[in-house]
Amino acid sequence: MHYRISRDDQEYGPYTLEELQRYVVEGSLLETDYVHNGIEWVLLGRFLEGSQNAINVFQGTAAKSFSKEPELPELWNPKVLGSLLFFLFITPIITPIWSTILAAKNWDALKEFDRAREARNWIYIWISMYIITFLIPVGIFGFIILLVWYFRVIKPQYDVVAIGDIAYNKKSWIPTLTVYLVMLGLIIMTLESMDSG
Repeated sequence: MHYRISRDDQEYGPYTLEELQRYVVEGSLLETDYVHNGIEWVLLGRFLEGSQNAINVFQGTAAKSFSKEPELPELWNPKVLGSLLFFLFITPIITPIWSTILAAKNWDALKEFDRAREARNWIYIWISMYIITFLIPVGIFGFIILLVWYFRVIKPQYDVVAIGDIAYNKKSWIPTLTVYLVMLGLIIMTLESMDSG
């Protein structure tokens, strides 16, 4: 593609992108000159900066696409994440929030940002549920919310990864389980101190 240059109401060119870059380096064209980008007149300096950014992005994408080994996302095993529901009966306060945080991070690693956002919204839903539960006994309503959460957050991730046969690097459960157990211990200690007090 060729571009025209404007300086002091005089037009010059057409020039190729390579010629524009070379003439700016030589000093015969200035970054304050204007170039017509096919739509409008813009500052040459900004135009060349944007063109270089586009070239860098293209080269980076091309280099990644020709690399021998694709980058695999790092995930907590979605199947194990779904199995954590068994812990729900032991720790109904912490398990759904903790599982939701891990599921959201998995969605981020899979570049499924809308699903990650939806998973994070469920954190607020669970916190609201706990507040409502302490104020009003909810009974079956809590179980329905649990089912909706499972089929909106946990199961779709398992389906995408397992059924879609997506390869991934498994993240270690040790750090997250450590945090989980520490939080569980703090909750138990707090509840016991409330009972004895």
